[in-house]
Amino acid sequence: MNPVTTQVALSSSPPCTWKLSGGSPPCIRVFRTALAFVPAPPAHEPEESLAPAAEIEGAMAHWDRALEAIDFYDTGHRDRSLRDWRRLVAARPLTAREVAILRGVANRILVSLRRNENHGPSRR
Repeated sequence: MNPVTTQVALSSSPPCTWKLSGGSPPCIRVFRTALAFVPAPPAHEPEESLAPAAEIEGAMAHWDRALEAIDFYDTGHRDRSLRDWRRLVAARPLTAREVAILRGVANRILVSLRRNENHGPSRR
């Protein structure tokens, strides 16, 4: 680390009241200013890559099927609802892991509905 010299000018009131013998000079010299250490970034998992557009579109199609299966679109506003859902989900860039989570939830909805159709409601 290299030392840094900084001068900070001070005004005196009334003027010229500084004593040169034993008093403070008209400015304060800071000969060695410790540079602020930049803290190390917190330990975290390696940065995940963003999901390709095709994966996001696949997740949206998966959710479309799941929402259709639970009669989410029974209001007759399917296109508007799907557009709003897409805006809500894709309001920011998604990582591949986030898209996988979204698809996993949609998949569990569809699997659960199929299971209920075949075996009746599950008891939990």
